Amino acid sequence: MTPDDVRARRERLGMTQAQLAQALNTSRLSVSNWETGRHPVPGWLTLALEALTLRAIAADRRAIVSGDPPYVYIRSEPRLWTVGFYGPDGKWHPESDFADTEDAAARVAYLNGGGRPDEWVGGGPYGPTRVRQSA
Repeated sequence: MTPDDVRARRERLGMTQAQLAQALNTSRLSVSNWETGRHPVPGWLTLALEALTLRAIAADRRAIVSGDPPYVYIRSEPRLWTVGFYGPDGKWHPESDFADTEDAAARVAYLNGGGRPDEWVGGGPYGPTRVRQSA
């Protein structure tokens, strides 16, 4: 598996580097290093990503059976990620746009039943705005 493969699989899963790191019980820096080629991609990662993909497919099937298509995010422009879903007919239905993957992934999690409702307010020029908690 190449560094580009790692990034592509992560993006297909709709995960940020931090989310993938948490799912793999590793650090975000490790994920970044694998994606940039600074460190070799470990052999176990292929199986771990396959397991995450199968889990996502199962979740998608449950959502389709329940009648709710899963939301995902895609890169729609060089610095813009669009959140939406593919309908049963394969047509893309956009919901909102974000300037970074962290916010797009958080919106996807919220729309798919995760996250906190109070995390999102109003609508900016591209859609809902994520309220960031100060540390």
